[in-house]
Amino acid sequence: MTTTQQFDLVLKNGHVVDPANNIDGRFDVGIKYGKIASVINNINLDMADDTIDVEGQIVMPGHIDTHAHVSSVFGNDTNRAYGHAMLVESGKTTTALDLAGNPTLMAEGMLQRGAGLKSRFFDGFGPSLNNI
Repeated sequence: MTTTQQFDLVLKNGHVVDPANNIDGRFDVGIKYGKIASVINNINLDMADDTIDVEGQIVMPGHIDTHAHVSSVFGNDTNRAYGHAMLVESGKTTTALDLAGNPTLMAEGMLQRGAGLKSRFFDGFGPSLNNI
């Protein structure tokens, strides 16, 4: 399959994994207006304003920064939790994890400042002697 559209950016030679579209292999990804416009073999470089060779890298839609720790064991600052939550809301992070902090504090910070996240809190979620 070939394409004649112009792309803002082409990611060349990446291992594309997209379970929703049953894609798992080496492809080029054409991006137009900040959205994936095409996933095909061998997009012509003349069709790209900019190109990044991602050979040897995994390319997955929605994974710009796959996780962030939004609190820590070093203090009880609702503003800090809110600030990290806003990074997630920006759409560049798909998962936010608490780093052994206080999930109640995180929830309070988000409610007070209106982070507006769709969120779930898992207490005790993660590796342990019984969950590896």
